[in-house]
Amino acid sequence: LFRTMERRLLGAIMNPAAIVSWVFGLASAWSGGWLAASPMWLWLKIGLVVLLSGFHIFLMSCQRQFAGGNNRRGQRFYRIINEVPTAILIGIVILVVARPFS
Repeated sequence: LFRTMERRLLGAIMNPAAIVSWVFGLASAWSGGWLAASPMWLWLKIGLVVLLSGFHIFLMSCQRQFAGGNNRRGQRFYRIINEVPTAILIGIVILVVARPFS
């Protein structure tokens, strides 16, 4: 049951949300003229979004390992990496709201 729920969450919610976020984020940056102006905060934010996307891909590989019964990591590892997206998202929000380095 857990594997089915995990697969549905990844396939029906997480992957489409990541794609939509990239599409609308790039469209917003393009239409706002931010890419042409190249403010430093935007490039830092894009860097954090790329890092978050890489983390998403890493978690997809972890999910595949779970599905195949090949998990090699303990619960402590997953508890620690559970905080990574929160830290990255806090950084992204701070960059967008404060817009330092403008």
